[in-house]
Amino acid sequence: MWKRRSELCEEVLALCYETKEIISYIRSPGGFGGEGETRKPEEGEPDDVRLKKNLAWIPIERHNQHLEKLSRLWALSYRFRAQFSIEEAQPIEDLREVINSVKSAAFILSNLWTSLNWDVMSHEQYERNAALVKKYEDIFWEGHGAGDPVNGITPPDQLQIKVETAVQRVEKTCRNVLHAQHTLFGILNAALKSSMPEK
Repeated sequence: MWKRRSELCEEVLALCYETKEIISYIRSPGGFGGEGETRKPEEGEPDDVRLKKNLAWIPIERHNQHLEKLSRLWALSYRFRAQFSIEEAQPIEDLREVINSVKSAAFILSNLWTSLNWDVMSHEQYERNAALVKKYEDIFWEGHGAGDPVNGITPPDQLQIKVETAVQRVEKTCRNVLHAQHTLFGILNAALKSSMPEK
């Protein structure tokens, strides 16, 4: 029982660390030449539309590159829930929600970036649509939704906070199990050695 729990914790915790890095990569504003070009353009799509839609596709493309690892963590969340509790497995679902929100923002921005005609909007329409675009760009790009700098340091955005909190909660659950496992092993090992006859 303890061995199964500790092995599960080791794998889940490692995958959570990797998922944190994957989310940061998915949301990174930095790009590379050719990114987004796996999207299939519509027939007759203008170049300016294609470039904007390709930009919005980048997080989807990056997500798909790590689909195997992410799918493994989502699958293990059910075992984690069974071994611990729904509450202790919730952080894994929180990580999944973050990724899903980034993907949703990508699809919404793909439409907004290519459909809004800023030149013909009234001031009210402009302000409303600008706020809408910012809302989804804050999700789409890491650091875009961060607060104002304090003492020259820019605080993390809300999704970063959610990711950090989720990983810390999994760490707490797993560290307790792994510590107990090693402590129990040490006690049993010491007892075994003391029961053995001296040579």
